[in-house]
Amino acid sequence: MAGNPAVTLSRYVRVVDTTAPTITLLCEGGNPCSGDSSQTVEVFTSYEELGAIVTDRYDDHHGVIINLVINHNINVNKLGEYYVTYNAMDSNGNRADPVVRRVYVKDTTPPEITLFGESPMTIERGLEYVEYGATVIDNYDGPMTRYSVLNAPSGMSLGTFEVIYRAVDSSGNIGEKIRIVNVVDTILPVVLGVEDGKYYKEPVSIYLVPTLGTDEVLTGWLNGIQIESPHYVDKEGEYDLLVRDDAGNEVNIWFAIDTTPPE
Repeated sequence: MAGNPAVTLSRYVRVVDTTAPTITLLCEGGNPCSGDSSQTVEVFTSYEELGAIVTDRYDDHHGVIINLVINHNINVNKLGEYYVTYNAMDSNGNRADPVVRRVYVKDTTPPEITLFGESPMTIERGLEYVEYGATVIDNYDGPMTRYSVLNAPSGMSLGTFEVIYRAVDSSGNIGEKIRIVNVVDTILPVVLGVEDGKYYKEPVSIYLVPTLGTDEVLTGWLNGIQIESPHYVDKEGEYDLLVRDDAGNEVNIWFAIDTTPPE
């Protein structure tokens, strides 16, 4: 053997990290988003950043905290669709793929309606219902002049009515207010042809007269027997007439017929 020594060879090995970090958006409750990661903010409120988490195979192993860069131009005073962009770079210069969250600034508050006049209000049957109107203010649109009035009573029928005031803002939010209107009848029935306490020397005709234009129903009883209007009376005698309307108002009339000529 010649005893020649072996030649020592060296290999240079470079350990590198070329894997980019991963950004995962967080949703309500601080949990990773599952599916839709968008966020809705009510107009005129504050935007609250839900955040994101950054994971990196190398930096996580070595306890290095990666800075998350968040950029947006959200204006909570203006309706619209906005974008929040998330970026991150690990300690070895690897940049994460940017992640974008959509943020919608919306108006979900309905307009506020304030009534003029009373509620509940009471009107007499036979009198036309007068609409006093309302004012409408919307948190985003401001004063509104357009609104609708539904179910207004005619004033010709008894009952309790709910007059509905409805306004719709530019975001489609519907505001409603109700006015209670009670249509009552406190007026005594009208009877023509006879008067209380009078004597008649000739036959009479009794007329039960409903309030003009209304659905008032009058029922009459002459000496306890129901009559129709008009009712002709030609027999001598004393008569008690009771007339009642459908609201319970009553009128009593006593009269007499004496067709016998004086001696």
